[in-house]
Amino acid sequence: MDAKAIAVSLDERSKGYKEYPMTDKREDSPNILQFKTADGKIETVEITQSRGYRIVKRFFDIVLSLIALIVLSPVFLVTAIAIRLEDGEPVIFTQDRSGLDGSVFKMYKFRSMVKNAPELHKELLAQNELDGPAFKMKDDPRITKVGKFIRKTSIDELPQLVNIIKGDMSIVGPRPLPYNYLPWFKDEERVRHKVRGGLTGLAQVNGRNTAKWEKRFKYDKDYVENLSFLMDIKILFKTIKVVFEHKDIGARGVDAPPDFHVYRSGLTEKELLERGKSSEAKKTINAQR
Repeated sequence: MDAKAIAVSLDERSKGYKEYPMTDKREDSPNILQFKTADGKIETVEITQSRGYRIVKRFFDIVLSLIALIVLSPVFLVTAIAIRLEDGEPVIFTQDRSGLDGSVFKMYKFRSMVKNAPELHKELLAQNELDGPAFKMKDDPRITKVGKFIRKTSIDELPQLVNIIKGDMSIVGPRPLPYNYLPWFKDEERVRHKVRGGLTGLAQVNGRNTAKWEKRFKYDKDYVENLSFLMDIKILFKTIKVVFEHKDIGARGVDAPPDFHVYRSGLTEKELLERGKSSEAKKTINAQR
């Protein structure tokens, strides 16, 4: 499928997609989404977030994130020093991610790869251990020694506390995915963008990054359709358990699914890079906004 075909596909899907935005005129403000499923059926999803839920959740997002930043400041300092000593600056890695309603924002992480990771990635494609579309590399040489540790302990995600305070993210919600994945979502999967993405979420405590993409999106959809403080609290406590047990951490393309745009396109990552497909698809999305 080339960039032109992607544009046609997106246009065809948008014809059967209706959206009724949230308002604050009622205590319970619904977001009603209608779309065609893969089998041609029309599905209606009503997402109800009470105004009280949104206000209180935002309040706790800010307060808990500020407390975490203060309490974990020694961890931030030690991690920053360790990264700089091993591979210099920058300490923080930023990437465009899809936020609320598919908007783009810069997500922060502690850098866990070498500085020339993008260039090295292209060279490693030739050494790919998998014949199919996924990039398979059990011991990825792009990941630093510090990077392996902070990924295993999820310390690399801590800078996203700043994203939460800024309003880009929430503590709990569907995990924000790279912005160039947007063209590859089915309409029913876009429901995940009707709430702020989270530092952790229902999918992350049920398989983390080893779960298949369809399963992750099902968990995201279940979360969005059943928003509640009780669910958020359960996810938070389960996250603590999962992180300390170091469960469900997989190597991309080995014991975890390949990148979503590679998986959904059915092409190899090398083919996507050569054709510039992800870049063209992103331009198509921007042109439709």
